[in-house]
Amino acid sequence: MMKCRILLPLLLLLCLTLSGCAHNRQAVQLPEASAGQTDYSQLDLAERFEDLGGLTAASPLIVEALLTENSSKVAYAGANFIINELTVTDVIKGNASAMGQTLQLLELESLNINLTKTSDRFILFLDRYEGPVIEDEAYVISGVYQGRFDIGEDDKVRYAAGERGGLSTFQGQITPAGVEEFKEQIIQSFR
Repeated sequence: MMKCRILLPLLLLLCLTLSGCAHNRQAVQLPEASAGQTDYSQLDLAERFEDLGGLTAASPLIVEALLTENSSKVAYAGANFIINELTVTDVIKGNASAMGQTLQLLELESLNINLTKTSDRFILFLDRYEGPVIEDEAYVISGVYQGRFDIGEDDKVRYAAGERGGLSTFQGQITPAGVEEFKEQIIQSFR
């Protein structure tokens, strides 16, 4: 009888855990983003970059990319994620074969790139995603948002997260900058 009292709750806990781990993936139509919807001020980052060299060292792949209109939503263990598709237009650091390729960018839905974008062009510091949310090859932005730099219509690179309460340790010192100037700063940081 004692075994039943222990085994039954454990079995129930196991069933609840397994049912919470189920995930699904569906295509979504993302609404047009209006600037300012995301506030990063309450987000506690697990990794914090104090300089461009640290961000560069932690990012095996750094690219200039164009955001496509293809996105899908993934629900996993009670959290919602967005997978955005990117086309690599330049490889600044990493495997040159990524040039011209389409990459999948995995982000939390509440922090996804569509919410704050000012254009569809970015310089992204990326790391390969490793985890249970999706099985396909995907990338995440280094430092959640710290490795994301928007390229405006004026061809200037900006760090918009600082304007939304995000951590800004060095980004304001190197941006805004022209695209080629910014790429040169990145290259110099890992030489």
